[in-house]
Amino acid sequence: MSLTLAVVGSGSLARATCLALSTADTPGLGGLTVVLLARNGAAAAGVCHVAGVRAAVSGRAARFTPVPVDPTDADALARALAAARP
Repeated sequence: MSLTLAVVGSGSLARATCLALSTADTPGLGGLTVVLLARNGAAAAGVCHVAGVRAAVSGRAARFTPVPVDPTDADALARALAAARP
């Protein structure tokens, strides 16, 4: 069993959340997937890269995926969430 989470934004709170999840112990889970939904795709990609490296170095089965989307566009956000299926 694996867990998929969605985090919205690419600011300091989203970054801190992803970095914390990157080293979290997830016993009983086959892996953790975090989808970072953010307006700024480049910033989201940077956060995902750092979190992914931390997860690898920590020996955690966590994957971080940036998804550029305007969080104020309800339809676009709904589509992104439906695709991620968190």
